[in-house]
Amino acid sequence: MDKSPLVKHLKDLCYKDHVEIASVINKDGDVQASVGNIEPIQLETFGIMAATIFGAALTANEQLRKNKPSKIMVDAPDGETIIRGVGKNNLLVVRAKKNGDTNYILEEMNETSKKILNHLK
Repeated sequence: MDKSPLVKHLKDLCYKDHVEIASVINKDGDVQASVGNIEPIQLETFGIMAATIFGAALTANEQLRKNKPSKIMVDAPDGETIIRGVGKNNLLVVRAKKNGDTNYILEEMNETSKKILNHLK
C-alpha cells in the first residue's frame, strides 16, 4: 500500500490546532502511518497501547450490551490522546496539546477519517 496519501492527510491534521502527533494504526496495534515528533520505539508502543485501549472499551461495551465506541479520549495534564475508529480495522490516533480546541480537533479528525477511509478502500 502506498502510504504517501495517508501521511499527507496526517500532516494536514497536524497543521491544525495544537495537534502534536497523528497516526493511523490498525486494530492489532501496527502503525500504518504517522507524523509528529515521536521516536520509533515509542511509536510502536503508542500504537499497541492505543489499540489495546480501544479494544478494551469495545469489549466493555459489548459486555454491557451497548453500542461500539466511536472514540476514546484520554485526558492528561499536558494534553489529550484521542483514539477514533476508521472503518472496521483501523484507528486514527491524535495527541493534542492541552490548550487546543478539542471540539475543533474532533471535527478535523472526522474529516480526516473520511479521507483515510477512502484511501484504504
